[in-house]
Amino acid sequence: MPEIRIKSKIQSWAIFAYALYAIKGAWLAFARPEYSPVFDYIMYIPLAICLPIGMLIVIRQKTCIKNGWLLLLPFIYFLYNLLHSYAEWDYITDIFTFSCVITFVLFKPELKARIFNFFYWVIQVCNIVSLIIFFLYILHINIGYQILPYYSFHPNQSYIRWFIFAIYEDSIQIRLCGIFNEPGGLGTLCSLLFAARFNSSRLWEKLLLIATTICTFSMAGYIIILLYIILYSISRASIKNIIALIGCLVGIIIMMTSVITHIDETSTFGKLLLRFAITSDGFTGDNRTTDEFDAVYDSFISGSHNLLGYGGGCPKPEGVLSYKSYVMDYGILGFGFWILVWTMAAVKDAKKDKHIILLFILFLLSIYQRPRLIASLYGYVLLFGGIAWMRQQKECSNHNPTT
Repeated sequence: MPEIRIKSKIQSWAIFAYALYAIKGAWLAFARPEYSPVFDYIMYIPLAICLPIGMLIVIRQKTCIKNGWLLLLPFIYFLYNLLHSYAEWDYITDIFTFSCVITFVLFKPELKARIFNFFYWVIQVCNIVSLIIFFLYILHINIGYQILPYYSFHPNQSYIRWFIFAIYEDSIQIRLCGIFNEPGGLGTLCSLLFAARFNSSRLWEKLLLIATTICTFSMAGYIIILLYIILYSISRASIKNIIALIGCLVGIIIMMTSVITHIDETSTFGKLLLRFAITSDGFTGDNRTTDEFDAVYDSFISGSHNLLGYGGGCPKPEGVLSYKSYVMDYGILGFGFWILVWTMAAVKDAKKDKHIILLFILFLLSIYQRPRLIASLYGYVLLFGGIAWMRQQKECSNHNPTT
């Protein structure tokens, strides 16, 4: 009995530490010394716990060698950087992340599912608080907000801060960040959680994720939720669902066409809606690169380093958060191989479950704007923890068909 209690406590600490480490990996708004040295220090505590606790669990469980093939994912990333990196590559940070990812990969599916579940509920609780402070700010109810410079320190951009929660504001828009440094980060995460939990979440959970995503005005978040609903409806393959889907799509297209055509481009709401307008260059809200970077990238693609890249951590123009930055690091072959291995791993872990495969498709699409997903514990917890949780829920449903 004491041994069972000890094992339970160790696993509880692992759930706490790995979930918070994953959340930190999604870029917290104020866990930086220039904003809050105390908060920054506190968020390093779960990082310090992760590796020793994870190693202890892996040693004690003496199983999950069958999941050893998943080690290909972190090993490919780490070895490529080790053998082909630029001088600015951060060895210490990547070695620590690499070690924590390895332990997570070797955890039993039940523990991965529990870590994902805790991760999910932390985000949902934060979403509730974030929405409250967002609407209070819009209603000009001051609860002690601070105005701080945005993390990129652009003169026209700022955070509206309350405790560890942030609202992004510039001269034309107000968008919810929650605990993260960018509205798009929160919107993308909520949309992926919406897809991962759809079959087992309650209505209020879905509505909370949708409401939070709406307030972020995240183009990626909107597209992922809409795509999931479309693909999910098609997968159900009933006449009723398909008719409802067509009706919704027609309604959305008519509404968006009418609104975007007649909006007041000088209003805050109008400028936010223009993020979703389509031009010859694509969505106007796709701002993950700059003209300066695109010129550098085009030169790279036509150059001699395009297949293997310049090496991990190569210098690039600032303000770039696109998959193209990873292509420059690892080359077309390196990045393509990395994505291929992630695809094979996810499909193998999905075991032909169409809902899990659908989650991975959306996860893969999100890499277009947020490639860091596949280079941090955050991505592993979100995808493989989510897969373990979805499979666990399906097994429970099969064992209790009447509940």
